[in-house]
This record gives sequence, C-alpha cells and structure tokens, in this order.
Amino acid sequence: MTTEQLQQQNLLAHRMAEEEQVQQRVSENGNRWTKVYFGGGAHFRNWLSQFVELKGEENVKVEETGSQGF
Repeated sequence: MTTEQLQQQNLLAHRMAEEEQVQQRVSENGNRWTKVYFGGGAHFRNWLSQFVELKGEENVKVEETGSQGF
C-alpha cells in the first residue's frame, strides 16, 4: 500500500469517527433530534421508507453530509 493510500484510509477512518460522535442536534427552532442511521444507498432508502411509514414524514429529518474524504 502506498503512502497516499494510507493517508486516504486514515482520513476516511477519521471522518467516520467524527460522524459517529454526532448523536443529537438541536435545530434553530429548538427542536431536538437524534441520529438513528448513518449511511446511504439502497439499504438506506429502504430503511427510510419504512421509518417514514412507521413514524410519519413530519418526524423524520434527513441530513446529507459532505462526501469529501469518503
């Protein structure tokens, strides 16, 4: 493995660790929300549709994080 590949792998691991630390946020309106999923792709879309069906769209917020470093 090259030095550049190792640096990229370390950056990815660091970004994932940062994202894992985010568990709750408070919106500008004072609403508190809890992160329950981190990911993407078909599995996420399936999970999201089921969650919206169970909890209602008004109770779901999707936040897209930047993909830089992933």
